[in-house]
Amino acid sequence: MHQPLTRAEVQRLQGHMRRHGPHSLTPRQHDAIWDFLFALPESQAWMADMVAQTRAAQAGLRPRSKKEA
Repeated sequence: MHQPLTRAEVQRLQGHMRRHGPHSLTPRQHDAIWDFLFALPESQAWMADMVAQTRAAQAGLRPRSKKEA
């Protein structure tokens, strides 16, 4: 799994995993699937949104100074 996977190969591996269970793939195959999914633009957009939500939630937990109140 040195080369990036194609969408068809990811779908094939995911189908195999659904039929035979997660232990049917090697750790390298799992990593290659996650690398493929991580690189998708929609994954990047989703992660950016999650980071923004987390930062907003953390900011909401900080005590406000008297100037901000």
